[in-house]
Amino acid sequence: MIERNENRGLFTRISNAVLRDPSMSAEELGLYASMLSRPDNWEFSEYVLSKQFGTTPQEIRRILLSLERKGYTRERRGRYGPVWDLFERPEKPQPAPQPQPPEPAAAPAEEHTLTSEEIGQRLIDHANYLRRLAAERKAADAAKQIAPRTSAGQVTTAGNSF
Repeated sequence: MIERNENRGLFTRISNAVLRDPSMSAEELGLYASMLSRPDNWEFSEYVLSKQFGTTPQEIRRILLSLERKGYTRERRGRYGPVWDLFERPEKPQPAPQPQPPEPAAAPAEEHTLTSEEIGQRLIDHANYLRRLAAERKAADAAKQIAPRTSAGQVTTAGNSF
């Protein structure tokens, strides 16, 4: 089905806005123009369009989905499978539903937005913490390698065996 602005007769007029739409590829414009040239009550199937253009239904579907994202087509259930509606002017595409973040258990009494200086200081503090942690681990590993061992392989420190 085509939702037209007015009766067109035996020729096809395409809006310059569509022809100059920088987001439209040549294949999208070609399919759009061909579909627009059909009678108003025409039902477009991927299979029939693929036969007309000598390509696969999957390729036609890819183009139709691209046109749908731009608001020029819409898929719906037909009598024998999916069919596509065409719009002379793009519909506003429906945004995909975004998952909602979970609600916090208890909201803080007062929220504070960090300044760039505070963020920078936190990054420096975290980097220093990681350096200290790495130095402590390195010192602990070095101490393990230096510790004197008894003949049984035990580590001794200040006369105590472990």
